[in-house]
Amino acid sequence: MELPSVGTWECPDRVSLPCLKTLDIDVCDDPHENAFRVISGCPLLENLSLEVYHVWGEHERQDDYIFNIPTLKRLKLMLGYDLVNHKVVLNVPKLEYFFLCGELFSLFVMEDVSSLAEVTLSIESVFGIPNISQLFLKGLLS
Repeated sequence: MELPSVGTWECPDRVSLPCLKTLDIDVCDDPHENAFRVISGCPLLENLSLEVYHVWGEHERQDDYIFNIPTLKRLKLMLGYDLVNHKVVLNVPKLEYFFLCGELFSLFVMEDVSSLAEVTLSIESVFGIPNISQLFLKGLLS
């Protein structure tokens, strides 16, 4: 399933996609409004690609981005530059492949990534911190 990134799309309060295994979402505002509702309605999700361009103005919330998806095997996150106030929590015990792209402003918490086999990082140095990729990987391994 691919959701359009153009225009405004209102997600129903309850989403049920019980057989969906692959989901690609591009979000131009707060992912809590629509994207996370869709994700939570996919109990068999194995492949998730989420691109969040930026959150601004009235849409900006302080909520964490929590990925508690026991079936997820592949996660591709592309985060925009102004997602400063969010914590990303990964509780994905079957995750094998993780791709992270963008400027790393968010705090990442890896609760369960015990099956992780491959990580691809394409992140930029932030706040003058050199070797941000090495620091991120060190956190993964500890």
